[in-house]
Amino acid sequence: MLTSRRSHTKSRKGCKDCKRRKVKCDETYPSCFHCTRQGIPCSLAGGNALTDVSSDTRTPKEPPSVVGSPASVTATSTTDFIHLDIALDPRLTGPVAAPSPPPGWNSRDVELMHHFTISTCDTLTSREDMRHVWRVTVPQEGYKHSYVMHGMLAVAAVHKAQLVPSERQTYITLAAYHQSLGLEGFTPLMFDVNRDNWKPIFSFASIVVLYVYLLPARSENQRLLTPFPSILELFSFVRGIQSIMQKFVNYIPRTSFAPIIWSVWITDVDDPMNPHPPLENSCLPRDVYQALKRLESAFDGGMRADFRDDYLKAIDELMKVTRLLAHAGVSVESGMVMFWPYVIPERIMLDIEALNPHALLLLSYYCVFLNILEGRYWYSRGWAKPLMAEIDLQLSHHRELAELLKWPKEQIMVDRAPM
Repeated sequence: MLTSRRSHTKSRKGCKDCKRRKVKCDETYPSCFHCTRQGIPCSLAGGNALTDVSSDTRTPKEPPSVVGSPASVTATSTTDFIHLDIALDPRLTGPVAAPSPPPGWNSRDVELMHHFTISTCDTLTSREDMRHVWRVTVPQEGYKHSYVMHGMLAVAAVHKAQLVPSERQTYITLAAYHQSLGLEGFTPLMFDVNRDNWKPIFSFASIVVLYVYLLPARSENQRLLTPFPSILELFSFVRGIQSIMQKFVNYIPRTSFAPIIWSVWITDVDDPMNPHPPLENSCLPRDVYQALKRLESAFDGGMRADFRDDYLKAIDELMKVTRLLAHAGVSVESGMVMFWPYVIPERIMLDIEALNPHALLLLSYYCVFLNILEGRYWYSRGWAKPLMAEIDLQLSHHRELAELLKWPKEQIMVDRAPM
């Protein structure tokens, strides 16, 4: 006798992350079990932005006790603007938050805040005006909005993990804990950015991009285990955050956040009178203009017309990166390189995900610029070589691209001492 199947009612109301991962969503508002357990934004919160920002007045929960085995969080953020996996940490061993909150910040939090303002802030940039933003302006938002403070403490904890290897796991666990709490306060607010709240949201968004960029530093053995998915996550998050904040960009130059704009856009990158600024005092390879020109010519003559324009635009944006770095000399800012993922056409993103050979070749040239950042900023290390090795492997059977791949390989795979 056949046993009857247990009835199951399908629902289309689950959160976007559960749908994407093809797992059952319990549809608990404002955050389903899956997203709550991972400590990530849940799309179920998206339709009802908070009218009372209660997250700003909450006292933080006690961090988890740190044990000998790795404790970390794998996170996936899916919103109306972006669909991506934010690898908050390489593995999940359990929930981050402890069950009962203390009455206020604890001594470890004070330690991390102190470290952020006297040390970490100075390592995030080479310009003094930008250091002021990180040392004073962002903390001012953190004093008023606890989710911003949690983001700052998360970054400070990763920095301490780099400086004190004997306590690395302690600080990495604290970083995941604080980032989880920060996201908890940030998620419902990003669906309702307005004149009154854009500053703290912008502050935390900048911190989150930095935290995602820190994936290799947070990973076990500080290695990027999944190069392609990881770079797509980083790119997607940059694009998503920029889309959310776009309508408030014009406000930034009139506020104390202005150096974030001026430190990157130090010259007119579209100046027809100076398309190739001199490279003598820069950190760029001396043949970078010629290399990009060769890539442009190859794409211009060897691609279908409906693809060609998108790829040529992406190369043009790489040329703008080159001009910014040429003008910057040794005072390179990470934003000069990290704006590229935001401005490239969507087709490039899709083609990288599909492991399209031309897209991977283009990505290899971008890796040269990531590699430049690695020599200057601790938080940028660990991307270029794993990506280049994976690209080289994927393109090993495409002999027609071998000659074009030589240049980025030569720039990246040769060991150079950090400057």
